[in-house]
Amino acid sequence: MPSDLRKLLQNAALCATAGCSVFPAASKPPSVVESVHAEYDFAAGAPRAIEVPASGEDLTVLELVVEPPPRGERFERGRRILLLPSDCERADLRCRMQRWAHGDEADLTVPAGTDLFPGARSVRFVDQSQP
Repeated sequence: MPSDLRKLLQNAALCATAGCSVFPAASKPPSVVESVHAEYDFAAGAPRAIEVPASGEDLTVLELVVEPPPRGERFERGRRILLLPSDCERADLRCRMQRWAHGDEADLTVPAGTDLFPGARSVRFVDQSQP
């Protein structure tokens, strides 16, 4: 092996070894993944809009499916509002989300509150798992 190539490989190995020892181990706060099923009923003449969670510092929405499909959306006060077809009487929502614990008061064993799905006739937490 030519000496220039040998020196290059030795320097690359030295940089890789030194670089690995300098960085701290990556760590993440504890989190939990939850699956939620929410059902909505709409009275005659009532707006066909549902407020759903939006990703933020403590929550990541992994999947959100609504039937019937929304015709649009808007954002207000950090919340996502889905606009449904004007002729729908019911809506069915399925959501997978990951909640992150920040601070000592965060208790991930308790499911997220139903306040994440205001106006829902029912909110059922289907499962909860550690990622």
